Amino acid sequence: MTTSTQTIIHNGTAYDAVPGTIARTRLGFHSHHLRTVAELGVSLPDGGFANTGDYVLDQAVDGGESEGTAYGLDYILHILRAANAESWEELKGRDLLVLFADADAWGRQVLGLARTDGSHVFVFAGHSKHWNG
Repeated sequence: MTTSTQTIIHNGTAYDAVPGTIARTRLGFHSHHLRTVAELGVSLPDGGFANTGDYVLDQAVDGGESEGTAYGLDYILHILRAANAESWEELKGRDLLVLFADADAWGRQVLGLARTDGSHVFVFAGHSKHWNG
């Protein structure tokens, strides 16, 4: 189980913040789901691993193609800011905080990411709600 090293309060909600290192990245078209995704695999200090990236960054258009969205670009920018990186290529190996509702629960879901000093917090659901109402 992962143990929180700190609590981050963002918009009135407390999150258990666990340090992690980005071990895997993927930005591109997911052929199985036919959508564009940005995914991170983060190594945790207890030997565990956390995955992010269940958010679709594009939208379908006529003809079966897809087109980018402002939501998708903003999602990518928040990931870069949380990892304190200037490009997607810089993400691998970056340290950040992984946000959970309960860091000691099995089957936990990553709710967001934050910069190691807490100066930039990115909560996935809040971001989606902001863009999608």
